[in-house]
Amino acid sequence: MTQTVTLEQIPESCHRILVGFSGGADSTALLCLLLDAQPRTGFRVFAVHVNHGLRGDESDADEAFVRAFCTQHEVPLQVFRLSLSPGTGENEAREARYACFREAAQQTGADAIALAHHRDDQAETLLLHLMRGSGLDGLGGMRAVSVTDWGMILRPLLSASRESLVKYLQNIGQSWREDSSNHGTRYLRNQVRHELLPDMERMIPGVSERLAHTAESIQEELRFLDMAAQAYLPSGNWPLFLSQTVCNRIPEALLSRVLRTWWKQAAGFRYSEHALSMEQTKRFSGLVRSAPGSICNLPEDWRAYRGWQGIHLLPPYPCPVPEKPVLVPSTDRSGNGDGKRYQRIAQNLYAKAVVRTRNDGDWIRPFGMQGRKPIREYLSEHHIDRPFRDWIPMLCCGSEVLWVCGVGAGDVSVSTDAASVMLAWQGEIPWL
Repeated sequence: MTQTVTLEQIPESCHRILVGFSGGADSTALLCLLLDAQPRTGFRVFAVHVNHGLRGDESDADEAFVRAFCTQHEVPLQVFRLSLSPGTGENEAREARYACFREAAQQTGADAIALAHHRDDQAETLLLHLMRGSGLDGLGGMRAVSVTDWGMILRPLLSASRESLVKYLQNIGQSWREDSSNHGTRYLRNQVRHELLPDMERMIPGVSERLAHTAESIQEELRFLDMAAQAYLPSGNWPLFLSQTVCNRIPEALLSRVLRTWWKQAAGFRYSEHALSMEQTKRFSGLVRSAPGSICNLPEDWRAYRGWQGIHLLPPYPCPVPEKPVLVPSTDRSGNGDGKRYQRIAQNLYAKAVVRTRNDGDWIRPFGMQGRKPIREYLSEHHIDRPFRDWIPMLCCGSEVLWVCGVGAGDVSVSTDAASVMLAWQGEIPWL
């Protein structure tokens, strides 16, 4: 049994491990096993207990057991006491509990939280996701190591059965607490645990173990797909933009995974509850073939916008302004330039010009045309996506725009005998 906690399952980078300790058999066994491994591995163990306040005296007795255990074994402990309403659902209680875990991890400096999910939990999770119509990510179940934006979540007991954990505690003479709510059938997970899985075990003995192995096999496939998806994700200064050129290269079978991975990395959410649903993923993928201007809503008030050049992720807060391309004099071009990355400008104009983004009232004299045009119309006519329009660097004299980086120059013709300078934009220009 002690072999379920190994160095392979606990990354060597984990030096301070925070254990979610409810006092039940599973978490008690996990804490005992980690304490036993602590002298051999060098990591330090902490504990966190969340008293949800949902079971009255029983909840307080669980807390007292946890405090006594940690005092006896000299385990630093943090306790959170919540006042959740009796009608609080399972998901809401878990969200509240995980928020406490995150706070405790930050306060203790822990780089990982260890949770006591085991093989039977894995089988239940696979069945629940299957009944809800999950894709491969859901069928892969829980991971032994999950990376979040603040640290890691470890599940070192996924290969152990619930029965083996109980036997382990009995063998070492360690008591534990029983949560009466685990025996009811109010929650769907409990119905699966107490009704569906036992019926399946009677029909096919060992089915829980097989289901857990199925999830493990799917995880192997998912690791390969995740590696393949990474090759298409945006990099550099524009992580919220995926060009249409790249979208067109993504194999159809991999498109949904690329978009889900992109959104999750951009949004930075910590837990899988925030992953895109099947319907949201379908709408998101549909933007690749949609007309410019199409929008779909994503969780937490994010949106995806289909522009002319590709797809943009629009967060619910102001987008950080990316680093602007650099304007430098260039000697490796002849002629007047292409109006995109290179442009020749008269020396007298260049001397009084400034580089900035657009302002209200800006205008340009389009090359080869009579009169002037508001810069907003100019950008629209050149199919510049809306999210880019306030970020594009422009060379301006007052309100006149001489050159729009990566778009075009105004009528700034330079005579052959006039003093001039060839300018070049250096850096990313994704709207080009």
